Amino acid sequence: MHCIINCTSVRKVRPHTPTIYTRPTSCVTITVSDPLGHLRKGHLEPLELARAIIDVIENLKGENIVLMDLHGVTLIADYFVICTGTNERQLRAIAEHIDTDIKKAHGVMPLHREGQFGSGWVLLDYSGVVVHIFSEDLRAYYDLEGVWREATILLRIQ
Repeated sequence: MHCIINCTSVRKVRPHTPTIYTRPTSCVTITVSDPLGHLRKGHLEPLELARAIIDVIENLKGENIVLMDLHGVTLIADYFVICTGTNERQLRAIAEHIDTDIKKAHGVMPLHREGQFGSGWVLLDYSGVVVHIFSEDLRAYYDLEGVWREATILLRIQ
């Protein structure tokens, strides 16, 4: 059973999926049970999650990777990870590998996903960390680094 717990309520989301407990803070506490009932528990800070996501992007040759610290700038998220893919196939690979590799290694799944691979933009929302995967043209058009210029750039990989 898959449940999301916030400070006052529990609701069933989908049967036959891992159980994930979230806190109202930006930290993610997880409990994942496999089909045999074994439990794995962990605590993943948003910065640790962002670094794990960046490792996945680097392994798939994502370009112009930026990690932005949004503390004190907005309540939307703690960090943005922004990267560029060279074509639709690479956008798909980056998004799918982030999804599967982070779930496999840390038991964390995105809360929300936006965009289509063919559109040139995909967003993965992990609550404290939001990942933007852009084509080169759309990245220049939306200029998130410019929009959020008050944020601190913690990492830039060309």
